[in-house]
Amino acid sequence: MAKSTNVFMLILVLCLLQSALANMFSSLSLPDEYSLLFQFKENISINNSASFDSHAYPKVSSWNLNRSDGAGNCCLWDGVECKSGNVIGLDLSNSFLYGPISSNNSLFNLIHLRTLNLADNDFCSSQIPSKIGRVSLLANLNLSRSLFSREIPKQISQLRNLASLDLTGNGYHALKLQSSNFQNLVQNSSETLRELFLSEVNIDCQH
Repeated sequence: MAKSTNVFMLILVLCLLQSALANMFSSLSLPDEYSLLFQFKENISINNSASFDSHAYPKVSSWNLNRSDGAGNCCLWDGVECKSGNVIGLDLSNSFLYGPISSNNSLFNLIHLRTLNLADNDFCSSQIPSKIGRVSLLANLNLSRSLFSREIPKQISQLRNLASLDLTGNGYHALKLQSSNFQNLVQNSSETLRELFLSEVNIDCQH
């Protein structure tokens, strides 16, 4: 009986230690994510032109790393969602974002992201960055009505946790998706994909 009790206590201690270590490493990673978000803010332009959407406003303008009132905590920033010490959601829809996003943008180093919404911005007919594939936990990706163009990178089709993908409204045939990448997208996310919006996307069947 005593031996069983000792084994139980050992297992309990190990579980508590594992939980403590997980929390420690999780909290250590958050300052890095603060920095990545702030770098994103510094490298994107804001176009404060008039919008027909009453909910539109430049969310990233309020982001600040060093504020004594608590606004330096990125988990309290507009559009940012955190869980267990990591940034898991980013909703920057209707945020007056303007200009192309390159593949080396710090946004794609937020590897814990599960939701990314960049809808209703103006990315100046640039291509969707291939580094989107680095954010492998993405479940919800919304790039609708944000003036992306050209070929959709194959890396999107490699996101195996996608539940929802919206690429609509970027202009008639402005976005092109190779049929092989479309097939890979459906196949790779077959167990998770629930919503797929590709209106106006040109699916190229020649390859």
